[in-house]
Order: sequence, then structure tokens, then C-alpha cells
Amino acid sequence: MNMVNLIKYREKASYPAGYTYDDDPLAADARYNAAVALPLLKRAGIPIFMSKKMGPFIDPENIDQWDRVALVRYRSRRDLLRMAAELATKDADVHKWASIEKTHVFPVKPLFSILAIRLMVALILILLAALTSLIIIVL
Repeated sequence: MNMVNLIKYREKASYPAGYTYDDDPLAADARYNAAVALPLLKRAGIPIFMSKKMGPFIDPENIDQWDRVALVRYRSRRDLLRMAAELATKDADVHKWASIEKTHVFPVKPLFSILAIRLMVALILILLAALTSLIIIVL
């Protein structure tokens, strides 16, 4: 299962009372990402893509603006939910919500993947090598 994350950062990180971190939203997000890395990998999750916005392209008025886009692969919905529950018990999510003004997260199903193309090319090369070996043995 793949999840797309659209992220808009706050101008200043906004921690709840009692937290003594600085107000840099990117530092807060870095703390969250550090906390999420091991639980994600432990459940065979993989961050596939993360990018920051470079500028406008088609930018209609009154549309949400995003600072970052991320694509994360999870083995299953169950793994995603277990990871989220684990992070909540470690108080790691406080960093995420301190740094993010708004976010949209939604599952996607790949229609086209470069990984599928690489696998297909590898299988074709293996088949060609096997056929070539067979032809050499027969001749």
C-alpha cells in the first residue's frame, strides 16, 4: 500500500505547553522523521519519494499550497496503523503536528511503476540468456 503525503509547514513550529523545543518547523519535522524511521523499517515500510516544491506551474487561485510531497510504501494497512499507534505511545507525533500547518494523506495504487519495468527487463534478459545458452548447447 502506498500513501501520498502533501505537507504545508507552519511559519513557526507550535508545540503544546510543556515542550521546550525551538520554533523551527523543519527541525520539528526532522525530529518526527528520526522517530518514524525505525518503526517504518521494522514493518518493511519504505519512503519511496520526498520532494520540496520548487515553484509554481499551474497554480490556480484559492487552491491549497504545499511545501513537500512524499510517497511512502507500507506493507499493509495493519502495519501503517500499528506504526501510528507505536509512535503515539512514544509521543513522537507531537513533532509532526508542531511542524505541519496542514496535510493531506491518501492511499494510491500505482498504475505505472519504474520498478515493474526494471523487473520485466531483468526477466527478458534472463530469458534471452537461457535461450542463448540452450542454442549454444544444441549447436
